[in-house]
Amino acid sequence: MGWRCSQKDVDVGRSPENVELVRSGYEAWRRGDLEAAVASFAADFELIENPVFPEARSYHGPDEFLAYARSFLDMCEPWELDVGEILDAGNDVLAFVVWRVRGRGSGVEATMPIIHRWTLADGRVTRLQSYFDR
Repeated sequence: MGWRCSQKDVDVGRSPENVELVRSGYEAWRRGDLEAAVASFAADFELIENPVFPEARSYHGPDEFLAYARSFLDMCEPWELDVGEILDAGNDVLAFVVWRVRGRGSGVEATMPIIHRWTLADGRVTRLQSYFDR
């Protein structure tokens, strides 16, 4: 199901700027500053939602991503994002994150380990895809 990554696929050390760009985006997200989190997104940014989610689809542009992100966060109270390892893979950055959420209406708690694959070009984030295993 989709792109898979193994350690041998990761070309570490080519783009430390990309790693820092992704890391700063996560820091802004954790502060709740969504506008700062998407400041590095290209105008043609694309989020490709994991197909295991019901009604999964793609989102285009920073504004559409922000609307998606706000609707997700509105469903969860509280939410927590733990960012673990971040790997430089040239034009891609792999981030191993864990979402911990509780449904606002249902009270159901969920912990979701996810791998985010960020694709960058010319200092801008062009794509985000998520995976549930290496």
